[in-house]
Amino acid sequence: MPLVTAPALQVQADGTEAALLISAATAGDHLPGPCPLGLELRRVPAAGQTWLFTLPGATLVLVGVEHSVTVLAREPQSERREHSLGPGECYVAPPGTVVQLCNHGSQASALYLLTAPGRLVELEGKRVTHDDTVVVGRDWSDDSLAPDRDEVMAERAAALRRLGARRGQVPAALDAPVCVDRASGAISADRAAPLVSSERAAMEQHELAPAQCSRALCHRTVEQLWHVLEGGGELWRSQGGEARVDRLGVGSSVCIQPGVQFQLRAGPGRLRLLVFTSPRWPGPQEAVPVRGPW
Repeated sequence: MPLVTAPALQVQADGTEAALLISAATAGDHLPGPCPLGLELRRVPAAGQTWLFTLPGATLVLVGVEHSVTVLAREPQSERREHSLGPGECYVAPPGTVVQLCNHGSQASALYLLTAPGRLVELEGKRVTHDDTVVVGRDWSDDSLAPDRDEVMAERAAALRRLGARRGQVPAALDAPVCVDRASGAISADRAAPLVSSERAAMEQHELAPAQCSRALCHRTVEQLWHVLEGGGELWRSQGGEARVDRLGVGSSVCIQPGVQFQLRAGPGRLRLLVFTSPRWPGPQEAVPVRGPW
């Protein structure tokens, strides 16, 4: 029952800051294969911009968090286009899209980067031996350095085999990128506000009132990634006779795997979560009521 906490923001070569919250390497030691979803928080300084980058083998969903950010994107076989994202607004980039994030405002902006399948970064000490995200160039004048997708996917498969060997596992087959429906719009005030979904995955914002408890449940087949946007609380989980209670705060990230019993209780303030579900929620039969502590 891995609890994944947000690492400190790391300064990138382009001057932006990034925190890899959930990835194929950190989602859990018990995963037999790559993480179906990954999550990164990226901050772009005022009047700053990233270098051009692409994920050849993954769908990328960008979600605005704080202030406005401009996304310059050239999808495969398409012209470059500009998208403006405010808080709660989304842009879905198919695999192989070349992306640049620009902040034209006077304050730093922030956004979440959801990848499907989860981003894999392999390290040997401080040396990066594989990264699914490929930097294409500093600006659009040298974006001809687009990577060969087959070569990048072969490198990812080799990195997954090494990761599985270190865990004593045989990784599952390499995940195919999720085909996500295009959607955008501000987050609503509902308890569960859908943001974007596809046949294989969905992203929503969930909310608990102060001191409110969720139902104690167990999922039959789906896996969920939670990330705390606001407030805090306590999470109870139980599996195989082992139970634990973890405190969650802003920036905490959690992986809820199938078969794990869980219940969430909000603290003295409102608790808001960003929730990623894979595969997409199949129906009310998916949630099995269990006896929880609250």
